Amino acid sequence: SQHIGAPCVPKVKPRQALAMGELIADSEVPVSAPIHASVTGVAGPATVTVLPNGRRSPAIPIVPAAEGAVPADFLERFLKPAVGSIDPADYEPDQIRQAVRAAGIVGLGGAAFPTHIKLASNPDRPVNEFILNGAECEPYLTADHRLMLEATEAVVVGFQLAARAAGARRLIIAIEENKADAIEAIRLVAAPRGIEVAVCATKYPMGGERQLIPAVLGKVVPSVPRIPLSIGVAVTNVATAHAIARAVVEGAPLTHRVVTVSGGGVVRPGNWLTPFG
Repeated sequence: SQHIGAPCVPKVKPRQALAMGELIADSEVPVSAPIHASVTGVAGPATVTVLPNGRRSPAIPIVPAAEGAVPADFLERFLKPAVGSIDPADYEPDQIRQAVRAAGIVGLGGAAFPTHIKLASNPDRPVNEFILNGAECEPYLTADHRLMLEATEAVVVGFQLAARAAGARRLIIAIEENKADAIEAIRLVAAPRGIEVAVCATKYPMGGERQLIPAVLGKVVPSVPRIPLSIGVAVTNVATAHAIARAVVEGAPLTHRVVTVSGGGVVRPGNWLTPFG
């Protein structure tokens, strides 16, 4: 279970050789997301692990290969997927949603809700504005900031693909004012594509969608139902958009994310590309 929704069923057996990115668990329940091997190695016997929230969950251990558990050029390919010549209009909405589902993408802003569900268009609840959340959730985080700088085009293209799948009419990228370099980098890529960039105050907790939406649009998400879609708004995270670009354009599953490790007690603070699991 690496998402909100139904847990997956193992698709591999103990001692089975696994390639990085290979499907290892899935579910037929609609609100779920498949899980892929985040390293090349060998599957171990099924076990139970304790999640950060204290819940116990079935798990598939993988013993990483002694060499080549992760390709040497993976970081470069992760940051620079081949999106340069991509026109999001060439992809059908259902094609985008299917690729997102197959890649196991979930919301990387913290909720871990299966993204293909969020991108399902609904004529009864059309998406008027789609916001890309470029505000970090916590003051010390810089993971999304670095992605906006180092994978700018992939972030913007992924956002366009998400918006096309959801049928959004207006696209806005919201970034806190203390990220001047990210604002400049995103504007250079977004402006020619007709995407707005909104600069928000650096004010905690701007990363929460219930705070971001009023700051950008002047709209308030009601308490019931407590979802932005009730007012015609959708929000997605920078890392999620980046993952969507990789999934749709290259068929890359979600196996890693950038994680900030920081604070006064950390000897080597930084942003680390980290495998799931």
